[in-house]
Amino acid sequence: MLYICIESDCLFENSEEDFDNKVKNLLFEKGGMPRESLIKLLIDEKKTGYSKPSIERKLSNLIEAEIIDKMDFKEAKEYGFEAKDKRTKFIVPRDLREVKEQLDWCFKNLDLTNAIELEVFLAEIESYEKVYLLKPEQIDLLLTLLKNASKETATTIIRVVYNNMTRRGIKPKDKEIFLQTLRKLLHKYKDEIDSNQFRNLRTSLIHLLGMYNDESVIEQLKYDAEKMATNDTVHNDYKLKYTAQIISKHKKELLQLEIKLFKEKKSRAAIFLRQIRFSAKKWMGFADIEDFHESMVI
Repeated sequence: MLYICIESDCLFENSEEDFDNKVKNLLFEKGGMPRESLIKLLIDEKKTGYSKPSIERKLSNLIEAEIIDKMDFKEAKEYGFEAKDKRTKFIVPRDLREVKEQLDWCFKNLDLTNAIELEVFLAEIESYEKVYLLKPEQIDLLLTLLKNASKETATTIIRVVYNNMTRRGIKPKDKEIFLQTLRKLLHKYKDEIDSNQFRNLRTSLIHLLGMYNDESVIEQLKYDAEKMATNDTVHNDYKLKYTAQIISKHKKELLQLEIKLFKEKKSRAAIFLRQIRFSAKKWMGFADIEDFHESMVI
């Protein structure tokens, strides 16, 4: 049913159903938001035509009708939501708590050593990745499943871990076991590149190891410069921020390798290494894109 909003800042016709769907779609997309951020977004988009007081009333009505839900700062933090002010209130999808309860139950009750149960479980986690936050000990548990996992399953496990660590800031509880496991996996798949995926298994492993400034990243980079420089996909493994610091730390060693490669007439490999080093310089604030010279293009 349509009606004309009579508030001074209301510009066009709206329906209650349109507003409700807009809010539910935003929460589905974001997983949840601070109440004030949601209100600001609804106002800024100029799609609702409602003033702030009107939006606040409508959100309260949706909460009362159990269409959406609210959380305080402490509870929201368990779902990975962040805010500087501990007084912040969050608006979340109605079934968010049920999702957490279900996936927590899966961790405790499914036989994750069974290939079928593990595959179904990983698909379930990924379908709720915007609203479900892994605990550090759950990351550790997933890593134990890599020992006998196929490449496809290993790729999914690492993708789940990667998303929780890079997007949500969650870290494994046992750092040393985490790094040892990733090093072994990278060694196993060091030559396997899927050009159809921007972030394949190998890429994710290098990024995660790079987050800890692990020396294995440099060993892999030197190997790639010698063996894989002709594959453009390999560049994706090193051009993001995660590997910048460890590459910068080894700048003298990598410069010497670049010189060696040029002297050996391996220009493509040398320029590949120069490109990777340049990407690291950008992330470290030592270079701008304008500094990129055409001689650095393979």
